Amino acid sequence: MKSTPFPILCAAALAACSSADDVERELGQGAVAAASGASSSAEAGSGGAVEIERETDDYIFGYSWPQEAGQQPKLAERLRAEADTAEADLAKAAAEARRESQEDAFPFRQQSLGKEWRVVAELPRWLSLSAEIATYTGGAHGNVGYDALVWDKQGETAREPLDFFRSVGNLENAIQRRFCEVLNGERARRRGELVAQDSEDMFEQCPKLEELTVLLGSSNGREFNRIGLIAAPYVAGPYAEGSYEVTLAVDTSVLDAVKPEYTRFFALGR
Repeated sequence: MKSTPFPILCAAALAACSSADDVERELGQGAVAAASGASSSAEAGSGGAVEIERETDDYIFGYSWPQEAGQQPKLAERLRAEADTAEADLAKAAAEARRESQEDAFPFRQQSLGKEWRVVAELPRWLSLSAEIATYTGGAHGNVGYDALVWDKQGETAREPLDFFRSVGNLENAIQRRFCEVLNGERARRRGELVAQDSEDMFEQCPKLEELTVLLGSSNGREFNRIGLIAAPYVAGPYAEGSYEVTLAVDTSVLDAVKPEYTRFFALGR
């Protein structure tokens, strides 16, 4: 999917809403798009890549994944199911927002959700993916969130990037100092001033690992030798500063944090 021209819903919302069956029970029988007054719908793709675009009077929906993901049948099935559920959730939320706007006599704003999966790294055994999620629910502006997964080609299962490490604490201890140094350097560049080390401002603190999206990357296509860390808006800075992305080479501290059964898939980076 190309860079979406519309703002879209945070990742947490995807897990919190109801399924397509729930939407049909609430809105009546028939397709979700028909119930929402569909005005346009398109799906394209080749070689396994898929791009879904849908617009109704109530919402704009987009979802896509690359060829590498589409070539893994069970992964493609998983992403298709997630896309169906995400659109059903959006349709339900937008319909409820329209009803509330009519009841309270305020203008209804078309809502939107878009999720675009991209390849971070592909190894013989693993496919590491990241996703950008753009959302708009009717407020002053939209928001951006992120998602990640690592597909086990052999086991045909999805894993969280953090599943490869002994614990969140182990990985955090291994990367926190380097991450904070790089982050503060980028903060200073964007703000035009150094970050005050003794500040209590939340946007001058170093975010915890659990607040970030972790990605597993590779520069050689053989082992994971890079760790990506993404801080969405409001995590490391105000909305106006956007997202922060930091990439760190795997060092010995990171290797020590990897679970023994996965160490053969990791190597020192540069």
